[in-house]
Amino acid sequence: MAVQFLLARGNPQNPALGTKSSFLAFSEFILSKRVEIAILPGMNNKARNEEKKKLYWFAPPTKKKGMRRRVDNMAACAFGCADIDESTPNAAAALMPVLAQYSMLMYHTASSTKENPRIRLVYESSRLVEPDERRAISTAFESALMQEAGFTFDGIKGEKARWVKENDYLVFDRSVYGAQSYLYCPHEGAESNIYQGEVIDVDLLPLPVAKPQSDKSTSQKKAPVPDEADFADFELIDAHLIADLRSALWHPEMLKQAYDNKTWADNGYRLASLKDTEQEDEARQLFIDWSVTAQDAYPEEDLHAVAAHKWDNYLHANSSSYRGIFSEAQKLGWTNPGALRLKAQSIGEMAPSTRGELLAEHYGLIRMKSEDSVFAYYYNGQVWEYVPDAALERQMAKMFTENNATFSPRAVSGAVGAMKLQIPIMGEASRYLVGFANGVYDLENQAFRAHNPEDWLTNHNGVTFTDPLPGENLKDHAPNFYKWLTQSAGDNASYMERIKAGLFSVLANCYSWQLFLEITGLGGSGKSVFTGIATLLAGSHNTASGSVKDLDTPRERDSFVGKSLIILPDQTRYVGDGAGLKAITGGDPVKIDPKHIRPYETVIQAVIVATNNEPMHFTERQGGIARRRVIFPFNNQVKAGEQDPKLLEKIKVELPVIVRCLLVGFAKPERAKQLLIEQRQSPEALLVKNASDPLYGFCSYLKALINATGMYMGINKPPFYPDKYLYHAYILYMEAHGHKNILNVTRFGAQLPEILKDVGISLQKVKTRLGYRYNVMLTDEANEWVIFEFNKEDLSVFS
Repeated sequence: MAVQFLLARGNPQNPALGTKSSFLAFSEFILSKRVEIAILPGMNNKARNEEKKKLYWFAPPTKKKGMRRRVDNMAACAFGCADIDESTPNAAAALMPVLAQYSMLMYHTASSTKENPRIRLVYESSRLVEPDERRAISTAFESALMQEAGFTFDGIKGEKARWVKENDYLVFDRSVYGAQSYLYCPHEGAESNIYQGEVIDVDLLPLPVAKPQSDKSTSQKKAPVPDEADFADFELIDAHLIADLRSALWHPEMLKQAYDNKTWADNGYRLASLKDTEQEDEARQLFIDWSVTAQDAYPEEDLHAVAAHKWDNYLHANSSSYRGIFSEAQKLGWTNPGALRLKAQSIGEMAPSTRGELLAEHYGLIRMKSEDSVFAYYYNGQVWEYVPDAALERQMAKMFTENNATFSPRAVSGAVGAMKLQIPIMGEASRYLVGFANGVYDLENQAFRAHNPEDWLTNHNGVTFTDPLPGENLKDHAPNFYKWLTQSAGDNASYMERIKAGLFSVLANCYSWQLFLEITGLGGSGKSVFTGIATLLAGSHNTASGSVKDLDTPRERDSFVGKSLIILPDQTRYVGDGAGLKAITGGDPVKIDPKHIRPYETVIQAVIVATNNEPMHFTERQGGIARRRVIFPFNNQVKAGEQDPKLLEKIKVELPVIVRCLLVGFAKPERAKQLLIEQRQSPEALLVKNASDPLYGFCSYLKALINATGMYMGINKPPFYPDKYLYHAYILYMEAHGHKNILNVTRFGAQLPEILKDVGISLQKVKTRLGYRYNVMLTDEANEWVIFEFNKEDLSVFS
């Protein structure tokens, strides 16, 4: 009878359909497909599987050429198979004389050893066996063969059937009895034989043997114990096992079990079932790592040493199995990643939408940032973390590769795009929540609680929040921070409060206040310490550094996306309109132009802190920058001999105290905002503007009148009367102070009202026969530079 079969290597979608004229020719062909591989003692599963991939495999035929190896595609088959997965040497030897009586191919597998022979059997059937008959007939063949060899059925666990003969045994793997199951061809050098005895008459095979029932009657049947170890356990071990166990043990409810002695020991015994396996060392470390998560409950003990001692001296394999950890964790809400891997096995045959669902399931909680956004975020247990498209595509490609499925870039990007169309949209984060490493602080309720995905936070500051100390205050419990604060503020209590308000705006990510901080002053005055503390409060992973010009450039703005703090350190003298700075602090969408990615628009939700020795000069005069700019002059230089290079490190240790004091001090965040607005209008801030911007400097010499009975505007023509005309006085001020870029009268008249508004003067005017007259006049201090006695027709004094 001709023999049809499938043959392939690797995991092609359409294995080759072959035919041989007889079972002997088929057997010789299978032996001819030997491949040299190296399965060595001590080799881990991953390496072993890589070697096995080099082997050819064969399976029952499909109905037609080109069909995939699916149950509903399989055809009747002229041969059957059996797989002895474990045996003692004497048991294997006792079986050989029985095999020789039948038409059969026998060969040892690559994992076979003298101590544990592992054997594959392929027998000739008397007729074609239909796919739905295969399992029953294969089981019956196994029973007939073993009874003839004098073995007794000892039971079945999973797909493993155990047969015993005195002190010897064999274990058959019945998973190869499926309609579409395959077997690997032998490797180069494998011990093999082709027996040419009787053909197995499949219609005369006896019924499969069941394990004899105990004579002892019982009224209740014992339910199977899911935690019970069996000899099939270790066949389930794969490269994912330790990672899956770690995932299960780190489920929040399973972490609680590390605090209880009984459940801690129970899980230790479960892991100990991996002793004497390749995973023993990893299982030991896993037990130690998990145990140490409860260290805070046992401050007097070193749990690393305790767990290591427990593992080495007391934990041993018993009736428990590592699978009990999976069972327990699933009851507590853990999702087993093995289920996802099982689904992914058919990834090569899935539609893009199904692959997208699979990718979303891999990430668990994954959402789009907004309806018109191209960004996906997944919840990592603390915050919603941005996942770049490149990372999504790499993960999708990895899933293809892990399941030996071919793919194209289009298939990968199509799955990612399909996922984005299916997943929900993120909600809006509350402005009253401050994210910490171990939870969130609710400013509205003034309470700390655990993380929740529906908080929609995209970052946290990395600080572990702890309860306050009795009578906690900055002076006594954060002395290094307090020393810096008093030094920077010149021991001015109100200025100290404003500096703390600035730090609170960073801590609470108050980007919605539409303010930015500019810390300016000489070197050694504490500016870099301010930015260092701000970075600690926001978290270094949430902080990006750049320049004012970077904020104006779509390509450079890419590094600021997803950050909660933007530092502009040690700025050289900046002159410009600050368009990017104004747009970002104003909450406007800005263009981002990343490398190798299509440009897009987004809102950058970050607080901006700039530091410089020389204040920035903005040419924008419409009030957009002035409304947002909060200047903190740091004018108190610390003497070189008194500077502490380790000050920031010392302050870092005090960070939990600083955080708690800021949260208590600004329990009502609006108070911090009001202090920053006061600082924006403060005399010291205006002095900085006066020194850095000539128009501000000029306006500092103007005072308001009740009525518009002051100076006129004037034009750029003689005669010049600086005591009478504003524009004439402005030209004289610019000349006297060495400024060259004089505004024309039109621009001067347009910008003057906004500057005066910023210094607290509302400019008013009335029309007279001599032109418009204003409600301002020069102060007495202007006499320092106003020249009254000069030739009013001679312009050289102004050149």
